[in-house]
Order: sequence, then structure tokens, then C-alpha cells
Amino acid sequence: IESVIDQTYQNIELLIVDDGSPTPVTETLPELPFDQLSSVTFIRHDENRGANVARNTGIRTASGKYIAFLDDDDWWAETKITRQVETLETADSKYGVVYTGKYTDGPEGSTVTTPTIEGDVLGKLLKGTSFGQFSSVMVRADVIEDAGLPDERFPAWQDREWFFRLAQHTQFRAIPETLTYRRVGLPDRITK
Repeated sequence: IESVIDQTYQNIELLIVDDGSPTPVTETLPELPFDQLSSVTFIRHDENRGANVARNTGIRTASGKYIAFLDDDDWWAETKITRQVETLETADSKYGVVYTGKYTDGPEGSTVTTPTIEGDVLGKLLKGTSFGQFSSVMVRADVIEDAGLPDERFPAWQDREWFFRLAQHTQFRAIPETLTYRRVGLPDRITK
């Protein structure tokens, strides 16, 4: 949440979806300068319903032209949203997804990925190319209307399945900068 507040882009609607955590997130957050954002909304599910249900709750609530995601164990560089909005605003209308490079830190070491693949990425997806994960992408809201919401039935690989559907409706742009940071290898991660 702090990395969202610290963004250089200020017109941010922050939607915090608490997916049934044992203690409501509103009771565990420290004092934060939320007044720096356009708006902040807390939404709580009474029980844990899964990551894509939480994402879809946020998408349905959002009113912005662009949607970006941030999982609770990831964070963003302060210029991430500025760079993504600038990229989508100056790109041809055929582009509806923009993704960034990411730094991943885990028990087996750290890696940096620098994206370069752009345009019609469906063939690359079918060949196994990775286009990041939810925390590294920004999607035009109208593309989500065309491609559909993330599939709530998937317990893992949720981003990859959704990227296949998005790629059938829009083209992808890459920002070859490390603007997304992830921690992996935590014992309670769903990917395990």
C-alpha cells in the first residue's frame, strides 16, 4: 500500500480488497497518508474466496480507465503507474495491456526480467513465453469488458490464463524497466 501511495502519478483510485483475512486489514494497517490519493476504498469479503474473486471485486468496483493490480506480497517502483499510463496514452489504440520488468527475490536468489516482446503476443504465450504476473500489468478497462474477468475457478496460474484471453482482444506493450518487485518462496503462497 505504501508503494501505491508513493507513486509519482497522483490520480489513483486505491481499492483494497481484504479476502477474508482473520483480522480485518483496516485493523492492521499503520497510519498512512491516504489523502495523497484520489480515493481509497476498503472492501472486505466475509470469507476467503480466492485471489481472482478478490481481483474481480476490485475490477467491478473500479471507475478508472486503466486497471492495475498489486498482490499483498509485491510492491511497485514509484514511477510504475506514471510510466504505464504514459505508455498507454501515447500508444496506438490497438494496445490495451502494458507490462513492466520485475525483480524477484526468493530463497534461491534474485532474478531480474526485462520484457521486450510487444504486439500480438498470442503465439509467444502458446510457446511458453512469460509476460509477468498480475502486479506487473496495467490493462485498459474496455479491454477487460471484451476479454472477460479473470477466471475465479483457477487456484494457480491465474494470470497466464487471463493473458491468453486478453491477447485475443488486444496487443501488449513492454516497458523494459524494473518497476515491479516480488517475493517468492514464502511457505503459504498459493503457487506452491
